Amino acid sequence: MNPDDEPSSLKVTAIIETIKKENVKAIFGGFGNNPKVIQVITYDTHAKIAGKLYADGLGFPDSTAAIYDGMMRRNIIIIIVDTLK
Repeated sequence: MNPDDEPSSLKVTAIIETIKKENVKAIFGGFGNNPKVIQVITYDTHAKIAGKLYADGLGFPDSTAAIYDGMMRRNIIIIIVDTLK
């Protein structure tokens, strides 16, 4: 989902159907995603809410995600850690 968009009910339904079809176990939200939409999706699919991933590190100059490779390293760590839980 694009964090700048408020997804329509059709889009949310399509996301839920895809998650169920693909047997997705975890949802990785991004900074800016609507937490209520994520909660509805996880409730309907029984997927767990995992860590938040950075899609654009340039907005966080004081973090390890301030540059592209730092952002990607951080996202990989979040994916691995949350997948092993």
